Amino acid sequence: PRRVGTEHLLAARDAGRGAILLTGHVGNFEIGGYFLGAIGLKVAVVYLPDPSPVVERDRSAARDLLGIRSLPVTSELSAVKILRSLDEGYFVAIQGDRDYAGTGRTLPFLGRSVSFPAGPFRLAAAAGVPLLPVFILREKDGTYRTVVEAPLRVEAATRGDRGGAERAAMEAFVAILERTIRENGEQWYVFSPFWEPPA
Repeated sequence: PRRVGTEHLLAARDAGRGAILLTGHVGNFEIGGYFLGAIGLKVAVVYLPDPSPVVERDRSAARDLLGIRSLPVTSELSAVKILRSLDEGYFVAIQGDRDYAGTGRTLPFLGRSVSFPAGPFRLAAAAGVPLLPVFILREKDGTYRTVVEAPLRVEAATRGDRGGAERAAMEAFVAILERTIRENGEQWYVFSPFWEPPA
């Protein structure tokens, strides 16, 4: 596959800590673990368990075959496992385009307002690791292109400015996501109502 921005992954690895890989439901995000493993990175995936036990079993088995650590979000304590994985040098992949909990920030996106999850940005700030926007995009010839954007950081100038730093990083990610979807609209997967507030 064609690779763009791999140097950002290697720089994060060489810094001795993990990173949060922030993506969206665009392109083939599930094969991203294969690409990351191929360049020698430890990978963990944060996800909501599927209601179907069969889907859950098969998805977990596929990740196990690739040596990917599964981090299901089952309670607020799930953040502890995510932070531990980052501390162990894992690159933790998280979907950043669905605010399932309904506790995120509303930002402009594709001409409307949508709530985006703040959790990945708060985790990055707590762990002191960068957020790397990552997309695995299908090319016209059937091959894939891996795009890793420059790192985003949630670094407040003062303790009281964490909210501003978080919002700035979120706005930067949402702008990258919007650009990626505008350029690859046929690869944007919307499995549930997107514009309505989360139920």
